[in-house]
Amino acid sequence: MANSEPALCWKNGDEEAVDEILLVHGVIEWRNIEWHTLSTEEIQKRLDVDASLGISNASAKERLQKYGANKISLLSNPWFWRVFGYLFKGFGSILMPLGDPPAIANLALRIVLIAVFFIQAAFNAWQDFSSSRVMASITAVLPESCIALRGGSRVKISAVDLVPGDVLIIKAGNKIPADIRFIEASHDLSIDRSVVTGESKPIKGSTESTSDNHLETRCIGLQGTHCTSGNGLGIVVAEVFRFVALIFIIMVSWIVILAAVWGGWLHKVHPDYINVPTLIVDCVSVGIAYIPEGLPIAVTASLSITANIMKKNKVLCKSLKSVETLGSVTVICTDKTGTLTRNRMAFTDYAVHGAMFTLDSTGEHTAIKMNDPVLRQVQAVTGLCNEGQFDTESAHALLSERRIFVDATDQAILRFSESLGSVTELRKSWQTIFTVGFDSKNKFMIRVVKQPVPSDVVFTMKGAPDILISRCSQVLCPDGIVKSLTQADLATIKRLKDEWSSQGKRVIMLARKILKKDAMLAGPNSVEFGTQMLRQAGAGLTLVGMVGLVDPPRSEIPEVFRVLRQAQIRLSWFVTGDFGLTALAIARQCNIVTTNSIHDYPEIVFSRTTPNQKLRIVRELQSREEIVAMTGNGVNDAPALKAADIGISLSSGSDIAIEAADTVLLDSFAAIVETVRYGRVVFDNLKKTVAYLLPAGSWSEFWPVFCNLVSGIPQILSSFLMIIICCFTDCAAAVALAYETPEADVLFRPPRHPKKTRLVNWKLMFHAYAFIGMIETALSFTMAFWYLERNGIHLSDLWFKFGELPPNVTEDYYTARAMVQPNGTFNKQTQNLYLFPAIVFALGISVIWLYVPSLQVVLDTSGFSAEYYFLSAALGIGLLCLDEGRKAAVRRWPRGFLAKMAW
Repeated sequence: MANSEPALCWKNGDEEAVDEILLVHGVIEWRNIEWHTLSTEEIQKRLDVDASLGISNASAKERLQKYGANKISLLSNPWFWRVFGYLFKGFGSILMPLGDPPAIANLALRIVLIAVFFIQAAFNAWQDFSSSRVMASITAVLPESCIALRGGSRVKISAVDLVPGDVLIIKAGNKIPADIRFIEASHDLSIDRSVVTGESKPIKGSTESTSDNHLETRCIGLQGTHCTSGNGLGIVVAEVFRFVALIFIIMVSWIVILAAVWGGWLHKVHPDYINVPTLIVDCVSVGIAYIPEGLPIAVTASLSITANIMKKNKVLCKSLKSVETLGSVTVICTDKTGTLTRNRMAFTDYAVHGAMFTLDSTGEHTAIKMNDPVLRQVQAVTGLCNEGQFDTESAHALLSERRIFVDATDQAILRFSESLGSVTELRKSWQTIFTVGFDSKNKFMIRVVKQPVPSDVVFTMKGAPDILISRCSQVLCPDGIVKSLTQADLATIKRLKDEWSSQGKRVIMLARKILKKDAMLAGPNSVEFGTQMLRQAGAGLTLVGMVGLVDPPRSEIPEVFRVLRQAQIRLSWFVTGDFGLTALAIARQCNIVTTNSIHDYPEIVFSRTTPNQKLRIVRELQSREEIVAMTGNGVNDAPALKAADIGISLSSGSDIAIEAADTVLLDSFAAIVETVRYGRVVFDNLKKTVAYLLPAGSWSEFWPVFCNLVSGIPQILSSFLMIIICCFTDCAAAVALAYETPEADVLFRPPRHPKKTRLVNWKLMFHAYAFIGMIETALSFTMAFWYLERNGIHLSDLWFKFGELPPNVTEDYYTARAMVQPNGTFNKQTQNLYLFPAIVFALGISVIWLYVPSLQVVLDTSGFSAEYYFLSAALGIGLLCLDEGRKAAVRRWPRGFLAKMAW
C-alpha cells in the first residue's frame, strides 16, 4: 500500500484495531495475519462491509485517502549508478589509466575513442529509457481493471483504486488485483499461483481455511495470480505495495594472416619498417576496419523505430524480438469468439419440444405471453443459471444497451431472460447454494438454488447440446407437461441443432431438475455436497429447451484473410471450442473455407477443442518447422499463446491471454496485417543496413592496412579516420534506413524461413565485399593515387618503398570513401526522405574534421581543393548507375547469373 507514513490497518465499527502494518524502509511487515482463519461473517464484521452490497462510494473514497492506492511503491531508480555503469563498467575502464603518455596524434585518437565510448554509453542509456517508456505506455494503454461491488452495484474500476473491504467478483481469466479472502467459491474455482510458487498446476479455491500459513491456504487469493476456471467472491484484505561470429572469424583470420606475413617475410627483409608495437596497432586497425561499430546502434534503432511505427498502427509489441519474428510467420492459428467475431452475442431463437419462438435482434419486444408457465420455467433457468448481472447505472437504457459484467454468451442469455421478466425480482426469491462455472472442458454450467424457506432444491444447468442431451430423460412440452424423451424427440432436437449450427449460431441447451430436500446427504458447504451435485448432473434431467445465439464475424475479416493468403501465410488452423457445423459456417463467412479449399485441403477447421488440444496443435505445427502465430482472447487460449512462436491477443481479451501474448492488437483483428507487414519490413531494413555498412565499415577500410603490410604502400587511411567513418559518417545513414517504407511486394513474398533465410547470407557477403566493397575500395584508391600523381608522386615511387605518405593523401582517401558510400543508400525501391539529412550530416562531419584549424593541428588532418570533391561525386554516381544496372539486369533476366547472386 502506497503511503508516506506508518498506517494502521482498517478498523471495525467499534474502532477495534484488527491488524497493524508497519512500513519499514519500504518493506511491509505483517503482524498476526489472521484473515484466512476467520469465518466469512467475522471478516465482513471486522471490515465493516456487507458482501451482498459491497462498500459505499463514500466509504471507498475515505479508505483510499487513508490507505493509499493499491500499487507497488517502486524503488527509486538509481539513474546515477546506471549511467556510471554504462561509462565505466567492464574491463576497458581498467585499462584506460594504465597507458604511457602517448604522442599528440595518438592522444587525439584516444580522445576520439573516449568520445565514441561516451556516445555509445549515452545510446545505451537512451535505449533503456525508451524501452522503459514503451513498457510504461503498454501499462497505460492496458491498465488492470476489475469488477467490484460498490453500493449494491457491480462497477468496473481500476485496480489501483481498490481499498480494504472491497468485494471483488473473480471469474475465469481474471488476474487477481489484490490479496483477497474468498467468501464464495464455485466448485471448480482454480487459481494459478505459478508466479508465486513456481508450480504450474492450478490449485482449488475454497472458502474454508486449509492451512495455517497465510500464503498456502486456499481461501486466500494472492495478488498477481490468475483465476483459471470457475468463479468466486472475495473481500480485499491486503493491497500491495551468428552474423557476429562470421565477421569475427573473418577479422581474426586476416589478423593471423597479417601477423604471419610480418613474421615470415616483412620483419626479416625490412626489420626497421614495422616493429612489434606498430604491428599491434595495425592488427587493432584491422579490428576497427572489420567491426562495423555503428551496426549495434543501427539494429537497435531499427527495431525500436519499427516498434513505435507499429504502435501508431494500434499494435503493441512487448519485446523487440517479437517485431522481427512476425515477419517469418508461416501459419496462423486463430480462435473464433472475440477474435474473428465481434464477441457480441445476440439471442435469435428459442425452441421447446417442436415449438419455436423468435425475438428481434434487440430483444425489445416479443409476442410471447408473459404469464405462460413454460416461459416462466425458461426464464428461471436462463436467469438463475447465469453469472451475469446488469449494471444498475444503465437500468433506464434500452435492454440491448444495458451493461452486463459477464462473457458474451451469458450476456445474450441474460437479455433474453430479462425480456421474459425481471431477472432482479426473480433472483430475490432464490438463494444460490452451489455453482460450477462454464469451462471449455466440461462445456456446461451448473447452479443449484433454493428458496429462503425450507423447500426442495432446484438444479439448473445449461451447456452444449451434445453434452447435455445424453443426461436428459424428460422434456418440457409447450403446454407445460413433462414427458419422457423419445428417439423421435432426439432426432427432432438433433435436426434443429444442426440447422441452427449450419447458420453459424451457437446453440445452448437448458435443463433443470428438482431435488427433494430430504435427499440431500451433506451440507452445501461440504466437499461431499459438491460431489453429490455433480453426480446429479449425470442423469435424470428435464430438457427445458434450446437457445440460438449469433455472434457475427467482424466485417474486416474476409479482406484480412485475403491479404494474408496473398502474403502466402496459411490460415489453416481455425481452432474453436464450438460445435463443428457452427465452426464451419463461421469459417465460410470469414472466407477461411471455400469450395476450392474443400477439395485441396490447404486449411483446416478444428472444432470442439480443449486448451490442451490447442496447445498440441501449435506444438505439432512447430515440430514440422512451421513458424506459428496464435491469436486468441480467452483463458483457454493462454497455453497455446505462450507456446506459439508469436502469441497475439486483442486488448479486449482476458488478463491471462494478454499476459501470455507477445503482441497485443489495440483496435481490431485487421491490425494483424500491419504486424505481418512491419515484421517483414524490419528484416528487410536490417539487411539493407548491413549491406550498407559492410562495404565501407569492413572491406574498404581493411585494404589500406593490408597494402601497407604486404606491398609497403604507406597506410593511406588512418585508424582515427576509420573510427570517424564507422561511428559518425556511416551511422546516421544506417539509422535512417530504419525508416524505409515497405516495398511494393512485401505482402506478396512467401514468409522467410529463420533457419534457411539468414539476415546475412553468402549472397549478401558477396555483394558487400566482392561487388560494392571492391568497387568502393578501387575508387578510393584511385582518388588517393590521383592526388599523389597531381603532387608529383607516382605509384612506382611507393611500391615496396616502405616509406611515408605526403600530407593530404589520407584525407583524400577518406573523402572519396565518404562521397562514394552514400550512393549505396539510394539503391532501394522506396523513397526515404530521412536519407538526405543523413548524407548532409556525414559530409558536415567530414568538413569539421578536415577544415577546422584547431582540429587540423591536433588530429594531423588538412583540407584540399574542391576539384577532388567533384571527381569523388562523379565516381559515386558511377557506382550508383552500376548497381542500378545490376538490378535492371536482375529484373530483365530473373533466372540469370546476376539474379541468382542477388541478395
